[in-house]
Amino acid sequence: MLTRNKYIFYLLSLAAIFVIFGCQKETPAEKADLALLNGNIVTMTKELPRAQAVAIRGNTIVKVGTNKEIDSFVGEETKVINLEQKLVIPGLIDAHIHPFGVGRTLARAGLDLRGLTKEQILDKVAQRVKEVEKGEWITGKGWDQAFFKEKKYPTRYDLDSVTPDNPVALSPVYGHSGWYNSLALRLSNINKDTKDPEGGRIFRDEQGEPTGILAEKAQGLIKRERRRYGGGPEEREEYIKLAMEQFRKWGLTGIHDASSGRGSLELYKELKRKGELTVRVYAMISASGDVFSEYLSQGPQVDDFFTARSVKVFIDGALGPQGALLFEPYADSPDTSGLQMLKEEEAYSIVKRSLDNGFQVCTHAIGDKGIHIMLNLYQRALEENPVKDHRFRIEHASVIHPSDLPRFKELNVIASMQPVFLGEYGRWSENRLGLQRAKNVLPFRQLLDAGVIIAGGTDYTSSDSGNPFINFYCAVTRKSPFGVSEEWQGQEKVTREEALRMLTIDAAYAAFEENIKGSIEAGKLADLAVLSQDIMSVDEEEILNTEVLMTILDGKIIYNK
Repeated sequence: MLTRNKYIFYLLSLAAIFVIFGCQKETPAEKADLALLNGNIVTMTKELPRAQAVAIRGNTIVKVGTNKEIDSFVGEETKVINLEQKLVIPGLIDAHIHPFGVGRTLARAGLDLRGLTKEQILDKVAQRVKEVEKGEWITGKGWDQAFFKEKKYPTRYDLDSVTPDNPVALSPVYGHSGWYNSLALRLSNINKDTKDPEGGRIFRDEQGEPTGILAEKAQGLIKRERRRYGGGPEEREEYIKLAMEQFRKWGLTGIHDASSGRGSLELYKELKRKGELTVRVYAMISASGDVFSEYLSQGPQVDDFFTARSVKVFIDGALGPQGALLFEPYADSPDTSGLQMLKEEEAYSIVKRSLDNGFQVCTHAIGDKGIHIMLNLYQRALEENPVKDHRFRIEHASVIHPSDLPRFKELNVIASMQPVFLGEYGRWSENRLGLQRAKNVLPFRQLLDAGVIIAGGTDYTSSDSGNPFINFYCAVTRKSPFGVSEEWQGQEKVTREEALRMLTIDAAYAAFEENIKGSIEAGKLADLAVLSQDIMSVDEEEILNTEVLMTILDGKIIYNK
């Protein structure tokens, strides 16, 4: 029998239990600001690979699951969107892009020469001559000799035939070189007696005369007003705003700016301050110039919208103008094995200083010898300062010697690669390298099988396209809409899930950001893209017709087709 006191205690205990459980049952979920229902959601998580609905509060994903699970997050103020089974993916990230170049192209600041024959290019230049004043510079970008009938480099004399009174500077699609007319060379005092600068090459004819092609640092010999790419502050702001408008249409919510100088770094900060930065920027600080030392002294700057914690280094040039540094000579130019842009001790100093100050190093290395040198320097720096989570990167990693493939994993080096390069490499790399070495070009499959993280980018505008769905298509098909309609080195194809990882969660990892973005899961930033079709299942060729219907950044709809 219970005593009076025990009976009262018993009743109070029961009451407390009822109150606790009653409150738990009746307390509603805090309502979402935005709910996406009836979707086909690829989350990029192992725990829940596919989902039906998402709830977003503020700038954060609060719940991912079924329509029923999201219902409790829907209140009177919740904006509800019926996705009608459309595919939803994490906001896309381009791990290597040049946004000011994108904006400059959109602003039509120079002639667009992509995919044109030499005759078509000359026609375009001739037309521009009629539109500008005598003596005014004519510029353009995007030519590729693979589209020319004779498949070889053009000369200054080709340009002279249509532009005797206007200096001309035309950059190829792969960048790193230029095609100039005789007036441009003459104004810059470049002639037969001009020596090649260190890290650069003046292409010459049999008599030793400049042909009009300048590669890598030789371009710095050209003298013209306002040579600074991107122009002044007002032009840079115009260009980045045009680029951001395009990024929204592509579903890009994050970019890694592959070479940031003082002007671009300051502009990003200002746009963020004004709330006008509509893409998350991970900036690679140029190792040349005093801004590098300044940022090292300040330490990494990390923020959801603007982060500066990486340094960009160049060890070699590009494969197109025979500037990528190779172990063996070029098959189509046996007198050269490429160009080394920095002495090893100079490069090592940058790597070591960056590592010691908490900065990631992202090195442009395209040729097999350039990659080998940088892996050695990375290893040396890490032996002296064994930072476990350094996330060193090799940008492009285009031609990897088989003996260096396992070293990426051993050293935990990220391969930052551009599937869209399949177009230009497929057009001419066998001529540059020969059939055997061409098998080592863009070895996606081998790297993934070795456990290496690949961050996917486009390197636009130094590539055929910045469209992420073309990039995705190239990775899964080893084909390109730019002149490579058949599989090229098809053994290196990747699955669609692997390709999407490159452009989302693995690109986020390459920026130390995989815990806040790159997948659709509770607690992460609400960056998503809604697509016109299911790129994970449609016929391969249909991937190229994919459009973005909606882009969500930071929980806000920033693009709605």
